[in-house]
Amino acid sequence: GVLHAHQKGLIHRDLKPGNILVKQKSDQPALVKLIDFGVAKSLTGGLGAGLHTQVGSFIGTPVYSCPEQVIHPTRDIDTRADLYSLGVVLYELLTGVPPRSVKDLDADTPAELARRLRDTKTPAMGSRFAGLSVEERQRIADFRKMSEQGLSMQLGSDLDWIVGKCI
Repeated sequence: GVLHAHQKGLIHRDLKPGNILVKQKSDQPALVKLIDFGVAKSLTGGLGAGLHTQVGSFIGTPVYSCPEQVIHPTRDIDTRADLYSLGVVLYELLTGVPPRSVKDLDADTPAELARRLRDTKTPAMGSRFAGLSVEERQRIADFRKMSEQGLSMQLGSDLDWIVGKCI
């Protein structure tokens, strides 16, 4: 869905779990739909080219937004912003938590948010998972029908490299 939007010259700019719907009928493959293109940007000057957000203002959901989208809101961003967001969604899907605390990022002023994104490295998935409470790790592992140790091993594998490349 993201590739299709990019091929049509659109950057979503607010990819997050709430904007990615998955529907599955019993005997058919899952169907994924992207919704809420309310802050999408046209790369071609076509659809919505006359619509602008306030110059210099940050748009999007902080925990899923790429640093460039927050730090330099007046600069043009490209399709890599959506790939970053998909990486954060995948990180959360695999570990059960986003790479950074939603509570902290939502409480930040735009300047603090930009500083935090610029100056702090995204923790590896295994490290973030290991930093959770024993109860939280067990709950996440149980939800995935895995042992805590098995999930920890998976998070330290090639999956971490793939997600890291996105983020």
